[in-house]
Amino acid sequence: MKKSLNTILLGTFTSLFIMSNFAFGTDALTVYPSGNVGIGTSSAPSNMLQMHDADNSGYNFTAYTNGNTGTNADRGFVVGGSTYGSYSGWIWNRENGPLYFGTNNTYRMTISSAGNLQIGSSLSNTGTQTVRISSAVGTSGTVVDALHIDCRPDTEYDKGVALSFGLKYNTYGEYTSRIVHYGYVEHTRASKLQLQTHSGTYGVWNTGILINDVGNVGIGTTAPTQTLSVYGTAGKTGGGSWSSFSDIRLKTDIKVLINATELIAEYPKPIAYKWKNPEEHENQIREVIGLSAQDLEEVNPELVSEGVLTDSRDAELTDGKAKAIYFSNEFFALQLGAVQELIARVEALESENKIIKKELCKQNGASPFCK
Repeated sequence: MKKSLNTILLGTFTSLFIMSNFAFGTDALTVYPSGNVGIGTSSAPSNMLQMHDADNSGYNFTAYTNGNTGTNADRGFVVGGSTYGSYSGWIWNRENGPLYFGTNNTYRMTISSAGNLQIGSSLSNTGTQTVRISSAVGTSGTVVDALHIDCRPDTEYDKGVALSFGLKYNTYGEYTSRIVHYGYVEHTRASKLQLQTHSGTYGVWNTGILINDVGNVGIGTTAPTQTLSVYGTAGKTGGGSWSSFSDIRLKTDIKVLINATELIAEYPKPIAYKWKNPEEHENQIREVIGLSAQDLEEVNPELVSEGVLTDSRDAELTDGKAKAIYFSNEFFALQLGAVQELIARVEALESENKIIKKELCKQNGASPFCK
């Protein structure tokens, strides 16, 4: 072994010591009988290699360099720790090149020199994506998880786990959006997914959009009871109309409705009212015209449903549920049928009136309605 004048090797029957500057009592490197190696240690290390910075002088790195990088302190690839904070670990490439990670002799993850992350491929992510995940695709009708965020511990199944976007400031609040996953019942597959934005008030999230375990979608509500439940107003700002399938070829037992006027006459009369809590109803403080769900239910219960009214302060809703009215095609068709029947009656009365008028004018042509 090549030795400089300020390095001495001492051996015993059990260990080999290499000391620098003849500072007896301080071992630069020690090889112990177990084969473990200690650098800067004063006792046998418990690991095969242990490097110890007894003076807490800063960085405690192992550096890897070559002829291209040179041997300066700011060159090469280093692994180690430092006294930054309480103590921190470092995997650091000082060169303008990527970091590769792999298992089973296969590329698994790459961090490019620009800081972009590529997962699942040996290709370095040099594009505009900060994170790019390359994954195998499932067969027809199956899905392969490219990214899975697990919920721990298992007893916290009903707590939310979120994927957040944006910025968070301790002083100014949060400027983020998030996708939140919730479990339902322990050891079941039921779940719900919520898409939220942050309000202008620190720590207050908008309800956003939620999909529950049966596929119902709620906008502004976390308890959708229909395929689509909207808490608040909805509109088609671009115009147009809503549509539903009504093809005659899809129907059977078809018959013309002949008593629409009688049916609709049984419907409750419209009422005028105001909301007890206008802030829960788009701040409508004016008088509103509509129907009572309870009154309509007595006539046609199929047009009335019951759902959860989220965060309502109405004291009478002890179970949080409120009745709602379906303004369906059936309701529209019934009104249309009643109007058509009334038109037919008017036309019949007009025809009958003409006959009566003609007979009366024969008897008294000077009558005012004969002119």
